[in-house]
Amino acid sequence: MVQRRAARFTLNKYRRTDSVTAMLKTLSWPTLAERRRNARLSMFYKIHHDHVAVDPSQFVTFKNLTTPTRSENTLAYHIPHSRTDYHRTSFFPRTIREWNLLPETVIKAPSPAAFKEALNKLD
Repeated sequence: MVQRRAARFTLNKYRRTDSVTAMLKTLSWPTLAERRRNARLSMFYKIHHDHVAVDPSQFVTFKNLTTPTRSENTLAYHIPHSRTDYHRTSFFPRTIREWNLLPETVIKAPSPAAFKEALNKLD
């Protein structure tokens, strides 16, 4: 809803006959869900590489895989057990599920900027 209003504002097209879907295609903006996902994964990258003052060992445990599997990379984490949807969709469980599915080339990026660039190329 917010992105649709922003597209109308950006292109200055407010008529009822103007297609917002066509506007979004011409602007080629990533969806808000993609932007939120990339922000979560970027923060987790910074946590993993100690770029922020959050100790991941308090919240998650590392798997120590020597070779990547079909569904996990070598820097995979154990997904914390969740009894409720409230916890299941919180930062660590949700982000770890997405982190474990990333390819090796993305997670082993040398800097946060390179990581974000590699994430954008995935989408």
